[in-house]
Amino acid sequence: MGPMNIERQHEMERSTEPATPSIWAFKDLGVARTHHFAALKSLVARIAGASIPAGLLFASALFLTACTAEDGNPWGYAEAELTVEEPTVGAAFEVESFELEVNTVRLITTSTTSAGSGEFDPQNPPPGCNLCHGGHCHCDGELISYEDLRAQVASGGGTSQRVVANIDPSEAITSAGTVSLGDASIGERLALDTVELELAGLRVDGTLTRDGQEIPTTMSLPGIAGMKFSAPATIAFGPDAPEMQSMNIALDWRDDWLQVVNIDELETGDNGEIVIASTSNRGPAEAIVAAIANSSIAVEVHSE
Repeated sequence: MGPMNIERQHEMERSTEPATPSIWAFKDLGVARTHHFAALKSLVARIAGASIPAGLLFASALFLTACTAEDGNPWGYAEAELTVEEPTVGAAFEVESFELEVNTVRLITTSTTSAGSGEFDPQNPPPGCNLCHGGHCHCDGELISYEDLRAQVASGGGTSQRVVANIDPSEAITSAGTVSLGDASIGERLALDTVELELAGLRVDGTLTRDGQEIPTTMSLPGIAGMKFSAPATIAFGPDAPEMQSMNIALDWRDDWLQVVNIDELETGDNGEIVIASTSNRGPAEAIVAAIANSSIAVEVHSE
């Protein structure tokens, strides 16, 4: 075989050898950067049989599996629904309609803090307390003075709460039953432990029976706006947790609101109707609001 033929044979042999792809060849295979292991599995399947150095394949595996969640995407979502019964005004009052406005649902996580790190603020009372007025707050059905609360907060209590997300309903609730409040994305890997429901307003229309007479009555209660109820709820978000977490918040009204007022002293307007609000029968209205503050919520969590 002549020199020309030998050189030509060598060129043909080199042309049939499998080429060693560079790192950019992975992009040519249609595999963009991803954080999911499924992409690596697909890549390996597509290049099976190819002659690729082990070091290059290992480096690519590290490149593809460096993260566990897509950058900028939330760890999951929390959705809330509220179950509410018809307000329990009292035996002498027949409810015809009501309108409940929810300001927000707060999803809260608790962490440990050092003692003496907080200050008591009646406008933002500690968890479990609401409706602070007259030198005391309504806390889990009890009246606790500002002094006692200030001492508790000053001692630290060992915990600090942080709002992770808010769910803000867009519509008022006008009937008993269960209604969706909306949802929120959770961008942190953590565990929520408290759900707080804050009201924005409450109006109740009906008929009050007094001395055998049926009187049209409206309650538009001052002090409802900003009233808060909280309850424990364990909701975890992370790589091993379900993406969607659903919670049902059940609002349990305090029974018999009119028990705290003397219905015989309620003033009737010129139109023959009773209005219990900030502009009329204010004292009874404030007493009813204080009774409502002793209501409570319970939270049940479902994972999907």
